Amino acid sequence: MEDEYSQNDEEFKKINKNEPEEENEEEEDGKESDEEDEDENIKLYNKQEFELENIIKFFFNKVIFEKVKFCPKCGNQMKLENNKNYLDEKVWRCRSKIIVHDEKKNIRENSLFEDVYIPLPILYFLTIYCFTEKLSIEKAFIEIKDNKNLFGGKTCSMKGITKVYSLIRTKIRTKMHTIWNKDLMGNNLSENGYAVFEIDESKIIGNNEIIYWMFGIIDRITKESRVYCILNDRTANNLMKIIQKNIAKNGNEDMDMDEEYVTNTRIYSDCFASYQPNTFRQKGYILKRVNHSVWFGYGNFHTNNIEGLWSQIKRLTNNFSGITIGSISEKCHNDKEKKNYLDNWICYALYFREIEQKKLSRKGKINLLINYIKI
Repeated sequence: MEDEYSQNDEEFKKINKNEPEEENEEEEDGKESDEEDEDENIKLYNKQEFELENIIKFFFNKVIFEKVKFCPKCGNQMKLENNKNYLDEKVWRCRSKIIVHDEKKNIRENSLFEDVYIPLPILYFLTIYCFTEKLSIEKAFIEIKDNKNLFGGKTCSMKGITKVYSLIRTKIRTKMHTIWNKDLMGNNLSENGYAVFEIDESKIIGNNEIIYWMFGIIDRITKESRVYCILNDRTANNLMKIIQKNIAKNGNEDMDMDEEYVTNTRIYSDCFASYQPNTFRQKGYILKRVNHSVWFGYGNFHTNNIEGLWSQIKRLTNNFSGITIGSISEKCHNDKEKKNYLDNWICYALYFREIEQKKLSRKGKINLLINYIKI
């Protein structure tokens, strides 16, 4: 059965259609030029790095693939064997005469790429080189095509690249949300003894009938930020649920005991109707509101950090280019799927924002990605 991501698909044929034949002399010149271009491209990469054995070792050592596999039939540790019938030419195998069986398992099983049928050198190139450098799908396709000699002349369709990128974005979102669910923000206090946050909501996309929003929180002390897609639900109840899920309430014995709750957790916001000081006080937070129709604050009384975050997210997603209400409705069947889809893009932006903030080297970028996609 033909692999849906093979170079034989229709999309690949369209992009790589043969050009009309030219005169022999021009054809020979063209061949020489192509060979020079290919050699120049290959010089950018270490060909030995893309040998299958080296890449398999890399995926095992970084725990992107399972380093050890146990047989589901007998429980014994399986052996890694060569097998040309498998895409990666390796297979986990267990044979036994006591409990008669001959069990084989794909080395990609249980990994992020279990259902991806792209040759491993290209998959490695897509993750370690293309995604980490934020190459678009189109540019990644061209880069793979131009360097196909690294991959034994093989290439990959744009559909396959899209799938890999989508899987990585989903994994980043899942990992980020898992971390956020474990720990509350606000355990680090300022010199004045306060935990200080900024909150705001910003439009993702919309049309004349509906607008989808994201809601964000920034910890001024640690600079940590968390952002969630809230679709079109900006009600006070929904936003407070997110705040309580993410921001700790800290006690302070020096505060006025007439307060309904004794707290040193301060939150700065604009004057959106869902942000009411009395409601926040009842929940254990001090809310300070900046009226942007009059001023944008002074000193520490502002929401400049969260406003800056919106600019960064929109820049890093190219203002959510290509995503529309209609396209989301086609891909997603319910609100949960819509939230996850848009959260994927939000977390993608936060991921690259972290790279920019930390000024990560090439090695640092690779290690960060590995931390997200490993098993």
